[in-house]
Amino acid sequence: MAAGTTIFAGVINGRNIWRNNYATSLGLVDALKQVTADVAVSTASSLLHVPFSTEGETGIPAEDLKHFAFAVQKLG
Repeated sequence: MAAGTTIFAGVINGRNIWRNNYATSLGLVDALKQVTADVAVSTASSLLHVPFSTEGETGIPAEDLKHFAFAVQKLG
């Protein structure tokens, strides 16, 4: 790998509304860091496919809403 190369790891799914499995994503990032220390976490696709934020969702019970991640939450 060329010096100064950064790998962008598309470990966040931008095509669904579900919260990310962080343990799986961190495992993938850790595996990539064995190749290079320059790893950037990114989405696997555009976030245009999910709603903007869960912040205005008042009709969904809190126990259900905690499983959702829209664009803003995925970037967090």
